[in-house]
Amino acid sequence: MAGLDVAAGVIAVVEISAKVAGLCYRYSREVADAKSDIERLENHVERLLSTFKELEKALDGQHGNKLRATQHLRVDIDSCCSNMHNLEEKLKMGKGRKTMHRVGLRALSWPLTRSDTNKAIERITASQEVIKLALQIDTATTVQKIDLDLDLAKLPLADGAAFDAYQNQHDTHCHPDTRVALLDDILRWSKDPRGKCIYWLSGMAGTGKSTIARTLAHKFAATGDLAASFFFKRGEGDRGSAKRFFPTIANQMVRRRPKLVPAVRTTIEQSPDISEKQMKDQFEGLVLRPLTSIKSRTGFTDLLVIVIDALDECENDNDVRILLRLLSQAQRIENIRFRILVTSRPEFPIQLGFNEMGQKAHQDFHLHEIAEDTIDHDISAYLTNELKKIQIARSLEADWPEAAIFRDLVQRASPLFIFAATTCRFLGDPDWDPQKQLEIVLRYSQNEASNLDSTYLPVFDRLLSNCDNRKAGVLIDEFIRIVGSIVVFQEPLPVTGISRLLEVTRGTVDRRLSRLHSVLDVPTDTVQPVRLLHLSFRDFLLDPTKQPNFKFWVDEYQAHNFVARQCLQLFSRPDVLKQDICDLGSPGALRSTISNQTLEQSLPAEVQYACRYWIEHAAQSKGGDLWDSAYKFFKVSFIY
Repeated sequence: MAGLDVAAGVIAVVEISAKVAGLCYRYSREVADAKSDIERLENHVERLLSTFKELEKALDGQHGNKLRATQHLRVDIDSCCSNMHNLEEKLKMGKGRKTMHRVGLRALSWPLTRSDTNKAIERITASQEVIKLALQIDTATTVQKIDLDLDLAKLPLADGAAFDAYQNQHDTHCHPDTRVALLDDILRWSKDPRGKCIYWLSGMAGTGKSTIARTLAHKFAATGDLAASFFFKRGEGDRGSAKRFFPTIANQMVRRRPKLVPAVRTTIEQSPDISEKQMKDQFEGLVLRPLTSIKSRTGFTDLLVIVIDALDECENDNDVRILLRLLSQAQRIENIRFRILVTSRPEFPIQLGFNEMGQKAHQDFHLHEIAEDTIDHDISAYLTNELKKIQIARSLEADWPEAAIFRDLVQRASPLFIFAATTCRFLGDPDWDPQKQLEIVLRYSQNEASNLDSTYLPVFDRLLSNCDNRKAGVLIDEFIRIVGSIVVFQEPLPVTGISRLLEVTRGTVDRRLSRLHSVLDVPTDTVQPVRLLHLSFRDFLLDPTKQPNFKFWVDEYQAHNFVARQCLQLFSRPDVLKQDICDLGSPGALRSTISNQTLEQSLPAEVQYACRYWIEHAAQSKGGDLWDSAYKFFKVSFIY
């Protein structure tokens, strides 16, 4: 029922009730008989009018569109409106207002019998009680929601970690004809009462783990079984560490399962700084105790699933082992069917963590164990779908690409879905002829290049096309300066922030990124950050074995050194850091009183980034030539 219909009905009842109240008042002044009936009806009409005015005010308030119970009162409001309209008609004398005005009230008697008056009062009272009950329910719900928001505000989130976060809206899901058996197997595991608590899905870089995790998170959310999700991503701020993992998980769980609120609230009340505690305390207070507090419905066991993707992108190996050790304790939760899906590369710290956990707590599946023909089928289905889009969009021949070439692409891609995805983005680049792009891909595919080389080298081949030696040298230097910095950033920056931090013109940044859409997410909105489409691109650029043959190779230590130096130099620029940087004129102002607009104007993205991460880049640069810049910073700007 639309809120607009409810609001219109409320306005109508208010108007009619005011008229009826006015008539009752005039009768009480002018008519001698039935005095008590008139006053009783007038009092009830006034109360009804007051209740509906309260309802009207609530609907006009900031939470009006969230008043669920009130928004479903259309039938009751229509009935009340009809009753009040009939009552108004009965109270009008003769055939209308002209008659009432001509005759006058003094010559008339009260038109309702005692029985009619009692029935009218009963109907008014019933309507009033329904409206009051709905308002009470909505008020209580709104207060609970406000209390919950206040509680959850104490649980800082890792921005973008949830599978359905805004930043992730363009990330792909599995094609309906791919990964069918694997997805079904994991769904069966989640529902099996005797299933193990944790499912570990491992695979090497580029095999599609995140796409599988995203697809499953979506399926669990659609059935109401998803408790929370956390998609790790190195270089994306808090998504690259475990610091905000449990607060983020708890925040999502409480919103999806309100019955967890009391236990989580108790934890926050007892430990307001719980998000800064050790991971063990966070897990026990925000996850384990709240989940064990849930009472299952008789004869029914709730299913709750947490999806954790790319655990290998958590930067601290010790945190990974602690996290796995804590998650293994979830098998103690018996009142609900609690399941945890974990995806990662088979890195040693993760393997060690699962080995310590034991087979009783988890089952695992390695993507390389999937039969070759199944992988070829899935990649073929994906390529067929994506290449058809390119063929239609670019008006190519119906049989493009040829069957033999298509088979070669499938064979070359297997088992890396990232090869297929990057190749399709490369072929679909609107600035280039798809057939010419395809020829470049095939040239590398026919060489003895590794899968990752075959995936990314065609992109770099195109960067140097039609360049003489001088121009190529400039382009490579700019690439290493700009893209080399992007791949070591601790969290992504928008194009404008990259330009100002690195002291490179906006035009130069745009030109260097314009041909990298197959490997970078470069938004048209300058406020949104530039992101890596896949971590394997970072691995490829920083691979020390690429030196010295690969001209675009990025020295990781030098890249960190360069970014650290740029951060320190940024601090020395006029008015970047100063006393009262937001021009508040009040040194005791709380952060909550400062608008985001003021903060962004006074501390733009690159300044916030430099303040947070310069020391991290300095640590990873292994010293270098930073001492002079660091000394100047501590001497001049550190106090701010």
